[in-house]
Amino acid sequence: MSELHTLSLTLKNVEAPAGKRCQIRFPQLQELRYYHTSSDPNCPIFDILTSATLRTLRLYDMKYQVADTAAFQKICEACVMAFPSLHTFTCVTEIADAKIPATPPSSTRIAVSHMFAPLLRTTSMRNVTICDQDSIQVTDDDLLAFSRAWPRLRSLNLLWLMYPDPDSRVAIGFPGLLNLATGTPDLFELGVPTVCFRRQDGYALPLESRHYGLRTLATREQSMSTELHAALREWLFPNMAPIDYVDRSDVRQDPVYR
Repeated sequence: MSELHTLSLTLKNVEAPAGKRCQIRFPQLQELRYYHTSSDPNCPIFDILTSATLRTLRLYDMKYQVADTAAFQKICEACVMAFPSLHTFTCVTEIADAKIPATPPSSTRIAVSHMFAPLLRTTSMRNVTICDQDSIQVTDDDLLAFSRAWPRLRSLNLLWLMYPDPDSRVAIGFPGLLNLATGTPDLFELGVPTVCFRRQDGYALPLESRHYGLRTLATREQSMSTELHAALREWLFPNMAPIDYVDRSDVRQDPVYR
């Protein structure tokens, strides 16, 4: 296994030896795909596998409980410890709770930067995709957290997160996009559920137009007016193509789920 570069795992039950720290090292591994087929949110596999060379980690069907986000954060912590050189991270999550409301109330929605907080220490991150259609949402505050943590970010795909709370104070608008563009100058591709322009966002506009490198912006909601798109191009992203509206209804139809 010393020459292995790519590994795909589909495991249902994994138990680490009690009282012992067992590790399997992959000195040349570049990419790992892990499919979590168990209904149990616990995932000790990342306490066992380790690779200092791993660049790409893709996790599918990861389970979590709304009332116990700390357990999921421990999995993220284990990934950071096991794979310190990550450049590309993909994670598709789903809620493990027995009953899933069609529209989760605000009290059960989880900020994406909180859910994946341990990964914010991986400053080498270049490409990040996080998908969840149950309880995880993204707002301007999350984009600010990512801009501070991942200065080398080139692609950020959060298309498949919850639509922001109807409360206009928690949404994605000019402040989040401006912070992200400023903190991640190499970012050229961004996907978010929706973008809105709120009255208070006018105060976030720079005094002079700025030229950031974002070229592709994708959303799942065709709510962006022609005026908003023109403003984004004028003030922030002069090279941005027309908005890519993704009309797929399920994350499994997305190319990321492969």
